[in-house]
Amino acid sequence: MKIIALCSVDENVLRSTLDLGEKDIIDVNTVTSEFGWMNDSGIVLDECHETKKVEETMEYWGFIWNLRREKYVQITIPCSNVDYCRSLMEAYSRLLTNSPIYDTNRTLICKRKVYKAYGDWEKC
Repeated sequence: MKIIALCSVDENVLRSTLDLGEKDIIDVNTVTSEFGWMNDSGIVLDECHETKKVEETMEYWGFIWNLRREKYVQITIPCSNVDYCRSLMEAYSRLLTNSPIYDTNRTLICKRKVYKAYGDWEKC
């Protein structure tokens, strides 16, 4: 059986429980060994579900600098391929040339891991 658990973590309580001081990185193995004392460590289990399969994929998004909001904003749809995302960014940059809102010289492509958990089929 596999279980996917969603937890809220109070990093300050966890740090003090583990005597980590001001370290920025909390070791996953250390956290795992602390799960027996979750509440004492500042970890609260929000949800827990049985799952049959967990899939990890990468997702790529294109961002462009918004002159009015003074920050990067999403401009593409999520892409599973970095080259496809890059071609979308090039197309958007051509369309937005001379835009009063976007700076087409300041673009980013960012990636993130996406996890999909699958459970058993149930009748509706």
